[in-house]
Amino acid sequence: MGSRPFLKTGFPSLTKVFNIKTQNSREMKAKFNVLVERDEDGYYVATVPSLPGCHTQAKSLDELIERAKEAIELYLEVEKDIAPGEFVGVQVVEAETD
Repeated sequence: MGSRPFLKTGFPSLTKVFNIKTQNSREMKAKFNVLVERDEDGYYVATVPSLPGCHTQAKSLDELIERAKEAIELYLEVEKDIAPGEFVGVQVVEAETD
């Protein structure tokens, strides 16, 4: 596995800097917060909160980050004027279930 900064939880940093290629092949850097969770089947699932509907999954964290980058690039091909949100934090909320 590559050397990435880890949080106390053991997951990679939630904010990733990607070199995003635009349609005219010009590269720009953009930071997007990526929320990483593990599902019941053991897959890592990435969600990009500032890009509604932008999700991906993979068996390894390395593969997940590459897929997240690809998902962001594809999203930005369609939606041009996106301003990434500011990461504030993650809060675990407990709710009662029936």
